[in-house]
Formats: sequence, C-alpha cells, structure tokens
Amino acid sequence: MTFGEKLKIARTEAGLKQAELAKQLNTTGNTISNWENNVSKPDLDMLSYICGILHVNASFFLQPSLPEDEVSIQELRMIKKYRTLDSHGKEMVDFTLTKEYERSESLREPQDNVTQMQAHLMPNAAHESTTPYTAEERQDDDNMLN
Repeated sequence: MTFGEKLKIARTEAGLKQAELAKQLNTTGNTISNWENNVSKPDLDMLSYICGILHVNASFFLQPSLPEDEVSIQELRMIKKYRTLDSHGKEMVDFTLTKEYERSESLREPQDNVTQMQAHLMPNAAHESTTPYTAEERQDDDNMLN
C-alpha cells in the first residue's frame, strides 16, 4: 500500500475531507491531493502533524505494509470503544466475536457433504423383519427377489 493510499484511508476514517485536513495543516487541498495521489510526499515535520491530527502512528505511514500483528486504524478505534464498555458489554462482544470466529473457521475447513443416515430415517422393508422366520419363509423371500 502506498503512502498516498494510507493517507487517504487515515483521513477518511478520521471523517475529514481533503480541504478540512489541509486547513488544519495550514496547507492547500491540492497539496493533500498530491500526497494522496503519490505525486509528492510531506516532509517529516508535516508527517508528525498529520499523525497527530489523524491519530495514527508514524509507523502506519512509514512501513511498506502492516505486519500481521499490527492493528489498523479501524481496529485501534474498535479497541478504544471496547475499553469503554462495561462488563456486560465486553461479555457480549466477546461472545459474538467467539461465535463469528468459530463460524469463519468452519467455513475454511473442507465440507463433507455425506452424512450418516439417522436411524429413524433408515428404510424398514419387509425382508428386514426382526422377528424370526422359518427357512421356508426365507426361501420364499429370496424367490421373490430373483
């Protein structure tokens, strides 16, 4: 992800338009547009101000891509919201997250579409009688099948 793409994500997640960010940085909307389109990049001092306004770490912009264990801006905001919940709210979020994780994981596993027939659905044909019958009756059944 390029610097410009990251800047646009951080800006939009902060709920700011290019002009609004430009005003806070004392620059122009055209400058913000150039940064987001990778025409140019801000200097380190300006990057520091951008990070402060958008509430992101400089590593978000400077690393080529987010490491797997690094949280995104959206995830960081969710964590902040989670921390403000009472114990019931946290319990509800934990329950929902666990169930959704289990559901997602089950979708990744190969599905076996063949299931065992339940006993009450098994055919109960006349020749499968559980009552004992004579050799003559067995022979009659066999003759009917041949």
